[in-house]
Amino acid sequence: MYEAFLSLKAEKQKTIINAAMTEFVKGGYEKASINDIVTAAGISKGSIFYYFKNKKYLFLYLFQYGEELIEEEFCRVLQMGERDLLSRIGNMMHGNVFLLNTHPLVFEFVRIAKQEKSEAVASEITRIKDASMEGLQAKLMSDIDESLFKDAVNVHQAIFVITATLEKLVNQFIIDEAYSMEEVEDQTQNYLDFFRSVFYKETE
Repeated sequence: MYEAFLSLKAEKQKTIINAAMTEFVKGGYEKASINDIVTAAGISKGSIFYYFKNKKYLFLYLFQYGEELIEEEFCRVLQMGERDLLSRIGNMMHGNVFLLNTHPLVFEFVRIAKQEKSEAVASEITRIKDASMEGLQAKLMSDIDESLFKDAVNVHQAIFVITATLEKLVNQFIIDEAYSMEEVEDQTQNYLDFFRSVFYKETE
């Protein structure tokens, strides 16, 4: 479906992606202007429809692009030989911090896209998000050492609490443009240390 766009040079693709994400972040799906996107990207209006057919497919492509970028970084930093789940999550968060620093617009677009209420795209966003989350969750949970958890802890519930908390932390830093990478790293480690004390058995 996106063959024409993907045949463009990488730099041109990046220009169009950045222009479109910036516009969608600014106004959401409904208020985003194709005219403003093509002006910022330096292309014709006909070109954007040739590459993506319509605004809906452009939005969905960008979301899929963002999710795949995040998943690629997740797989790059995830150490499957490390069976300590919190250590794995720490590696995952380091990857998120790297992307937050190198691709802040992607993180912001993905965040607002997940909250999009427009009937034109909401159901497809949910489908893509759920499929991506299911794959990442399976990789994260694969062959972890559940014996590290306290006997009374429901591991799946603990993981939900941990991942939801850290996702909210990342989103807060996206919204607050005054953050520093050191601050993100420090707060992430503080939360991981807290979760280790709450959910894990004491080490001798």
